[in-house]
Amino acid sequence: MYGTIEFSKGSSAGKAYAYVGIILSLLFGALYFLTFTADIINAWVLFADGFEKWTPLDGFKPALYLGLLSLAIYTGWEEKFRLKE
Repeated sequence: MYGTIEFSKGSSAGKAYAYVGIILSLLFGALYFLTFTADIINAWVLFADGFEKWTPLDGFKPALYLGLLSLAIYTGWEEKFRLKE
């Protein structure tokens, strides 16, 4: 949190904290997206056992929308993450 506040003020002191947090959030979001996709395939394509009553809300995890939020932040701040220094 501290790094993001300092980074938004224009200071480069919080750059590493925000950058690592965004990258980790993107990685976990991608991992959960792959898991969600596999659950959809199991439930709707393969009709696997144990997925008879599965709905997309069952497989929706907070890391999915956190990853999307981090992607939006990264694309908005993309010029600040360039290695200029």
